[in-house]
Amino acid sequence: VRAVVSYFGTLKGMKRQDLAREIPRWLDEVGLTEWANRRVEDLSRGMQQKLQFVVTVINDPDLLILDEPFSGLDPVNLDMLRGIMVRLRDAGKTVIFSTHMMEQAEKLCDYILLIDKGRKVTDGTLADIRSAYPRNVVEVELEGETDFVEALPMVCGVKRDGRMLDVS
Repeated sequence: VRAVVSYFGTLKGMKRQDLAREIPRWLDEVGLTEWANRRVEDLSRGMQQKLQFVVTVINDPDLLILDEPFSGLDPVNLDMLRGIMVRLRDAGKTVIFSTHMMEQAEKLCDYILLIDKGRKVTDGTLADIRSAYPRNVVEVELEGETDFVEALPMVCGVKRDGRMLDVS
């Protein structure tokens, strides 16, 4: 693990003394310190995902482009990575990432570009997109008792059609 990070850091023009400082710091930050001398093949998918992130940020780039950075991560590591990404963004770094997890995009992004089959569907700030698509309705099909849905605190209204509910 350490050798892989060192190799990519060297490719990115980092000096040996900078690598000696940054590798332990980043491995500790993502919880891979104990795996520093292990083979990459020994890592779980989530650990490999964290290693890929470390390789990406090791040289402190101003621009990060990440493809599905949360894939394979459990909730604890997802929160950890999200926190690091927010910290990097707040430090002035530009972070671009792809995701299928809209809740992550909504929490992390200042600007969203939604693509379907290679074509732009919409883009803008979350507020811009929400105002362009103001209908906040979810269609739900339920069996059995459905009266509890109207009592939920986040539900504004329910339109019933048999077992189908339009919940807003």
